[in-house]
Order: sequence, then C-alpha cells, then structure tokens
Amino acid sequence: MFSKLSGMLLNALETREPTADLLDSFIDHWRSITNYYIQTTDDSRPASQTDIPWRLRQMTDILVYEEKQQVTGSEPGRCLEFLLQNRLLETLCTLGKAQVGSPAAAGSRPEPETEAGSHALPLPPLPQYPPGMSQQVLLFFSRLLSQMQKPLLQLVPVRTPVQVSR
Repeated sequence: MFSKLSGMLLNALETREPTADLLDSFIDHWRSITNYYIQTTDDSRPASQTDIPWRLRQMTDILVYEEKQQVTGSEPGRCLEFLLQNRLLETLCTLGKAQVGSPAAAGSRPEPETEAGSHALPLPPLPQYPPGMSQQVLLFFSRLLSQMQKPLLQLVPVRTPVQVSR
C-alpha cells in the first residue's frame, strides 16, 4: 500500500509543470549575460569559458518549451514577447560585434571637434568584450531559428538583427 502511494506521488511530481515562472527564469538568464558585461574585469577570457553559452542555451530552451505549451495559432508566449519588445536580438548583435580587437572595442572613435576646430580631450576607450562572442550570438540565432516552429524571420525584430549579423 505504502509503495503504491509513493509511486503515485513520484509520478505526479514528475509530470507536473515547472514551478519556476518561465519569464522570470528567461529574464534572469538575460540579466546574467548583461551583468557579465557590466561586472567583468577579465576582457581577454573567451566567451566560451564563461556562463554566456549556457545562459543562451537556456534562453533558447525556454523559448522552445514555451512555444510547445502554446495553443497553435495563439499569441506569442511571454518570453518571446519579452525578447521581441526589449530588442534582445539587436542587443546580442551589438555585443557580438564589439569584441576585443575590433575598432569599436579598442576605443578608436573620432575625437569631437570644438567650435574653434581644436580637438577636445580624448574619450576613454569603449568597453572591451570577450573574444568569441560573435560565435555565441550566431549559435544562439541558429538554434533559435531552427528549433522554433513559429516562422520568426517574418517578424521585423528578428529579421533585422539576423540580416545585420551576417
């Protein structure tokens, strides 16, 4: 009797929906990626040696799971809506382009001219980002577009960053 009850309880626990809110989890992964850029002091460490690839995979997995839970033809899920409304794909493209060694990351930007035509003090260098981030961004886009059933390339917030990242 007890083993039968235990088995039923275990089965019920295994089949229930995830307890964590998908949107909260999705946002947490995104914030962890952006916090890496804010807090890191080691800009020479390759992106592949950070938790960024894992976080991006988790974000893809959440979007795919959310889509599978949606009714066919329904509105996009909350996580996809967040991704689109907050322009996460555009931000990822920017992060992928601003790597160590790129002119933008190295701080080579034109000096502003003053009214008299003399140059102002040089601007501080722009932040430098981990090498290999562009590969991580491309992997994210590739996984997202291949695993999602919804035709995402029809959406301007997806199509534009994809065209730019090529």
